Amino acid sequence: TRTMLVALLPHAIRPTAHRNSDSAVYEKIHNILTDFGIGAKDCRVYLFWQQDSPVKSSSKDLLATSYIRNNKILIVCGNYGDSGKITLTLKRPLKKAENKETKEKLSADGKTITFEIKKHDLAVIEGEFL
Repeated sequence: TRTMLVALLPHAIRPTAHRNSDSAVYEKIHNILTDFGIGAKDCRVYLFWQQDSPVKSSSKDLLATSYIRNNKILIVCGNYGDSGKITLTLKRPLKKAENKETKEKLSADGKTITFEIKKHDLAVIEGEFL
C-alpha cells in the first residue's frame, strides 16, 4: 500500500483501495488529503515537474508535489531512492512544519524543511507560512 501511494500521490493520482491494501494506511493518508482540502476551489496544486513548483528537493529521487490553501502548504513526498535525510527548499518561509502522518514536528528553518525518510516510502508534510 505504501509503495503504491509513493508511486501515485506525487502525480496527483488519488488511488482507490483494493482488497489487499492496508486500509488503515490508505484511510489515514486519504483523510489527511481530504482534511487539507485537496480538490477545493481555493486549493492550488503544483506538481513536482512544474517549473513554478514552490518546493525543490535535495534528492532527485524524491518527488514532491505541493498543495497550497490559505496560509498553509501540504507537501506529498514519494521517495524512489534509499533511506536518508532530505531537505526541501521552499520559495516562501515557514513558521512550522509537521509530518501529518506521524505528527512529528519537523525542522523548519526559514525556507527549508529537513526530515528522514525510508527507502520507497512517502511523507505528507504540512507547513504554515510566516
